[in-house]
Amino acid sequence: MDGGFAVLPGGCYTPHGPARMGALPRRRNAAPSAIAALSIERAAFRGRYEESSMGATVLCKKRVCAFRTTAGTVMYLLFESSYERNVYPHDLSVSCVAYGPIARIMDWIIRSAASAAGGMLRSPRGEIDPILHLKSYRRALAAPEWLDDFKVTLRASTEFKASIPLYLDEEDSYRNLDLAAREFANHGRGDLVAALQAGQPVELEAYRDGELLAAIYDDCGSGSLIAPWRAFSPPWFTRGPDRTLAPPKAKPDPTTLPGMQLYRLDEPTELTRQYHHSVNLVLVDGFEPRFDYLATEGPFINSVVGRLEAQHPGQAELAIERFRGLGSFEDAPLAPGNTVFKIDRNKVVTTWQKETYEKLCTLLKGRFTASYDLMMTTLQDVRIAESTAERDNLRIPVKPGHDSGSCRATVPEHAGRG
Repeated sequence: MDGGFAVLPGGCYTPHGPARMGALPRRRNAAPSAIAALSIERAAFRGRYEESSMGATVLCKKRVCAFRTTAGTVMYLLFESSYERNVYPHDLSVSCVAYGPIARIMDWIIRSAASAAGGMLRSPRGEIDPILHLKSYRRALAAPEWLDDFKVTLRASTEFKASIPLYLDEEDSYRNLDLAAREFANHGRGDLVAALQAGQPVELEAYRDGELLAAIYDDCGSGSLIAPWRAFSPPWFTRGPDRTLAPPKAKPDPTTLPGMQLYRLDEPTELTRQYHHSVNLVLVDGFEPRFDYLATEGPFINSVVGRLEAQHPGQAELAIERFRGLGSFEDAPLAPGNTVFKIDRNKVVTTWQKETYEKLCTLLKGRFTASYDLMMTTLQDVRIAESTAERDNLRIPVKPGHDSGSCRATVPEHAGRG
């Protein structure tokens, strides 16, 4: 028996382990088929491999708690129950993933939605739609659970779950302790710094020291602050939902959304169809142009939606819907030939980018080059130059999937925006 499959006498098989004799039809004097057993064994292995090969966090439950500090700031704590898809057994863990005022919390939620769009955050039932994920969190934020005052104990150590971790094998091993000591002094708690630096436990109160804690802990995976799960544990008791702690209700306004347009920079070829390497240009008014091999939601949510939500609360879902309305990269219109590219050599840093810059200079024979460090060219000139070289040897010096710090694109106004 392997992988939960049992070979029964008479050539009968069940995917759920041994079966009672007589539970399945049985032929008299029939030997088990080795080929059939091997096929089932391979199918079981293949199923397990396909399920576990793609790593993802499986989100089972979310919880929003809040309290008002003595200074009047509402602080939110987000707790998520999850497990890792490719780690067995699937034991649920509950941890605090974000802490702070509403602006920081929304930033975390939007980045979480970007992870859902990319498939790295899933539910037990499958994929999570980023828009539904945002709406679910907004409902929870509308009635957060009210937390009574509680104590938070901080201590600097090398322990794995230390509230202020020290990494002695790294160059800047005391950066977290230095951060905490600095913020203690900035928030009028300098009297506790000596004890903290001596490795002694220091006790804070949430209501009184909420702002201090927010200066040390933010959310998982962003900035230079410490992850909040190190300091905050899931509460055993709350007073229940309290709408007075909810953030102001967002009023989305479609008229404030910026114009958006998706272009293809090149015609699809057999190579691009095979490897999905057709380069796209995503333009959003007020944002730097973005180049990508695929016009995907995750990078768009990460680079654009967070800023839009910060400027106009409630715009996140509308922006994602507008982006979806642009269509697929395969159906996007071809960027006009008089699209101008300005490439700053001082911002071309990788070896691959530098080599490509030199190729462009050679192929364009110095046209539209005011100086060696600054190149201005049109898309049409690049296309003409491209036809003289192998397609795989010429690429615009912008790393796919990243905002183009070295290259700027300007599309003529008559090209149209969505």
